Amino acid sequence: QTNQQLSQADLDNFGNFPRESFDHIVRDLGGHPAPRYTGFLTEQTGPSEIRVGAGRFYRPDVVTHVVTLASVLAFGVETGLLTGVCVSILLFIRHSSRPQITIVGRLGDSTHFRNIERYDAETWPEVVALRVDESLYFANANRVEDRVLKIVETHREARHILLVCSSINFIDTSGLEMLSRINESLRSVSIKLHLSEVKGPLMDRLADTSFAQELSGQIFFTTDEATQILDQDTAGAIENP
Repeated sequence: QTNQQLSQADLDNFGNFPRESFDHIVRDLGGHPAPRYTGFLTEQTGPSEIRVGAGRFYRPDVVTHVVTLASVLAFGVETGLLTGVCVSILLFIRHSSRPQITIVGRLGDSTHFRNIERYDAETWPEVVALRVDESLYFANANRVEDRVLKIVETHREARHILLVCSSINFIDTSGLEMLSRINESLRSVSIKLHLSEVKGPLMDRLADTSFAQELSGQIFFTTDEATQILDQDTAGAIENP
């Protein structure tokens, strides 16, 4: 019979079938190994196994999902989805308005620079390298300015502030005005502001602004180049006052 039912023994044998062999069969057929779900955790088998707690990894996503689901159940699909989009945008703005600003230093003799709070990195008393891990725009301009000036106050020997721009994708008008204010504030206390690792499209836009002309320091291609030149300049100034 074509519709012959499986016996209980066949079902038991299928249940004991090795998962690794089943994954190989699925992969040969052009598919992917099936994921395993355990609560909020997802385990994907393959060359390596990854377990990610989605709810703990990025909590704003959980908030967005819950609010969207509740809105759909309460007000309907269209209103619920619109509410979810609005909540997602608000949470993104909230997150980007509090960018991480870290002091970075050189890792050994390499050209890599990392957060000095996480790594044993080399720093310089008269050169402070700051990395802003967010684009500069109206939502975070004032916070970035306050944070930079506070760091300057705690580094009284600093003569050069190097802003590492590797994570900055764009700067709006508010961000540009903020940089100009920082530049003037530092200039008034004989500290130069420098930039490094500015991305090409952003550099093209900055080149046409008055900020680039009024910048008290230089714009360097890499952070490694900047720290070497600035460190040598400060050492030369000490040796030849």
